[in-house]
Amino acid sequence: MARITRICVTSLLVCALLAPAPVAIACGPSFPEVIFVESKRPDFPLERYAAGELGIVQPTYTPSYLTVAYRYLSGGTFDTTEQKQLVALWNHYLYPQPDLHAGVTNSRIRYALLSPSRYDSYPNCLEDAFLTSARTLQQRSQQFGGSSMAVVGWRDAQDKVFQNCESANGAHPILPPPADPGLPEIVRKDRDYQTAAAYFYSGALEEAKRRFSAISEDSSSPWRATAALVAARCDIREATLGDSTTEQERLAAADGELRTIIANPALSSVKASAERLRGFVQFRLNPDARFAELSNAIERRASPETLQQNLDDYTQIWRKERSKVELQSLRNQSSMTDWIYSFQGSGDTEEFRVSRWQQTKSPAWLVASLTYAQVDTPQLQDLLDAAAKVPATSPAYLTLAFHRDRLLAAEGKTVQAREDLDKILKPPGDRMPLSTRNLFTALRMRVARNLDEFLEFGPRRLVTVTDDTTAGDLPNSYFCEGGRANRCNDPLFDADAARELTEAIPTRLLAQAAQSSRLRANLRREIAQAAWTRAILLNDDPAARELAQMLSSLAPDLAAELMAYSGAPTLEARRFAAVFLISHRPELHPYIYAGLGRETASGTIDNYRDNWWCDFTAADEVQFHTFNFYEMGTKIGGALSTIYPNGKTIAPQFMSATEQRVADKEWNVLSGLPSAPSWLGQQVLDWSKAHPDDPRVPEALHLTVRATRFGCWDADSGDYSKQAFMLLHRRYPKSEWTTQTPYWY
Repeated sequence: MARITRICVTSLLVCALLAPAPVAIACGPSFPEVIFVESKRPDFPLERYAAGELGIVQPTYTPSYLTVAYRYLSGGTFDTTEQKQLVALWNHYLYPQPDLHAGVTNSRIRYALLSPSRYDSYPNCLEDAFLTSARTLQQRSQQFGGSSMAVVGWRDAQDKVFQNCESANGAHPILPPPADPGLPEIVRKDRDYQTAAAYFYSGALEEAKRRFSAISEDSSSPWRATAALVAARCDIREATLGDSTTEQERLAAADGELRTIIANPALSSVKASAERLRGFVQFRLNPDARFAELSNAIERRASPETLQQNLDDYTQIWRKERSKVELQSLRNQSSMTDWIYSFQGSGDTEEFRVSRWQQTKSPAWLVASLTYAQVDTPQLQDLLDAAAKVPATSPAYLTLAFHRDRLLAAEGKTVQAREDLDKILKPPGDRMPLSTRNLFTALRMRVARNLDEFLEFGPRRLVTVTDDTTAGDLPNSYFCEGGRANRCNDPLFDADAARELTEAIPTRLLAQAAQSSRLRANLRREIAQAAWTRAILLNDDPAARELAQMLSSLAPDLAAELMAYSGAPTLEARRFAAVFLISHRPELHPYIYAGLGRETASGTIDNYRDNWWCDFTAADEVQFHTFNFYEMGTKIGGALSTIYPNGKTIAPQFMSATEQRVADKEWNVLSGLPSAPSWLGQQVLDWSKAHPDDPRVPEALHLTVRATRFGCWDADSGDYSKQAFMLLHRRYPKSEWTTQTPYWY
């Protein structure tokens, strides 16, 4: 973020030197994205999810997470070895992998080569080759001595083998010399394997396969099993790197060889590797058949030792586009695949999911049914009754409890929903995954009985903060579990709370909220600033004066300016004092922020134009592609959409009809106002024309022009900027503020 900011600032300075600053932002900004509820994956640490602590399972999880959910929801488990494989697979995709070859061999070895017939690269010498080499060298040194001729010759031969990693030139392989007949037999067997490997890495695959096949038939060779496996790899390399017309033929040959290895007890040491390699082959030979095979293997726990590879292949093949007929065929072959497709929202009807639950009585299908259920869902009461009977020890409990209470609230049974939610949220409920707790808290806010409860459950802790230009790239993110990061320590408002406070609660109640002991100081200040700004925009002088006193204590840096406002002798004078204050303070706006809020220091212009407020109704193009930070932060999406299906919040239930009418009236006025630069420009120009001798006028005109440069534009902003500029230069040519205003925008 800091680097991008420096780039933007530099670009702005260069533009300023060359020409009057343009309205458009000079570079594409990157904003920290905050996440209260993870939708792509479970919360960290992933070990908890792998162990069955599922929280509220989201249908937006990728299939690799939903396979785990399905097994637990169906009554199965994963042992500790399988759990480690799961976490290893997830981490493999979540984090860039380090160079696993560093330090294993000398730095001149380069193993990524360009395919001779395709526009891609492939790893020539894999990690296992270097590790096996190091392990074998250690064994031979222990057998014959590190300085023996046998070991020195072995090491020199292996060095020549790895020189082929740099350039796969099959016509000129770099071969180790033949083994001296006087060397120990095992070293001579090693040399046979080293020579075959040199041909393999050089790309002379036919010769390599001939040699590996011969070794695999030698029962006295320690490399017999490994050679059989690599002989099959020769066919796989030829298929994937050679002539595409023979690809299927080569893959089929490799598949037959791998089947033979798997069935041969004498080659059991490489059976697991052969099974994984055969999965690679089947992945390409017949992906749908492999997909069905994998889904059944994972569901029935047929190959727990290869779970990581099986799940990886399963999720990779998942991405293939299929016709409805093909998809239905795959779903018919695996109940797990059927459930995942349905749970992810494949177009299945509510009736379909409910019928699946009725047939199976499986908690998995009960979860799928309730996740998509609405108040008019068939057999809803049966679903709710079944969910109520699921014990708290079940992996399905939290998901079912959330959707049951969501539906109870939607039916108007808020008392029952509230009682259930309070039981879940009390300790030890604080040990549930943070995303899950935030969802329960959001639902509890939805059924709050009064303002105090609303404020208790409105703030929530962040789960993740990430840079949105990386699309959630985890190395550029940090995670808030345990409150380890500074930004995560204080609870903040999510989109629903911020939007309801802004649009559905009247200013007088906001004033009460700003005094509530249920909120931390940062949120009380945020609310007080918004409420005072609203009161000014609404011409509510009594409320504005009352809020000014409160805000002075919450924001001491504003106290002097607020005192000047409160001490103005007339309503008109107080209004201009407020305009003058707001012009100086770009952090003032009439809405409540969601998430981190404005992180630029108070009284300082934000480089990304998070200054004052935008027209709440104008389209982005009317605002010249400036960012409406309120709208960006308060869009109801993701898991919150389950609580607010149409993407809109509702007025808090505890408000009286009168309070709701006042809130609606206030929001109608606020949402009809122009953007801040235009509103400020109009107020300043009116005062300047009526009070030309006010010593604050030149500065106010300068600030108006500044606001049109760094604030949110609308169709009239340029006109106000020009008027302020012209008046400043015509009437106050010698003012220091005129000197500081060389352009209008």
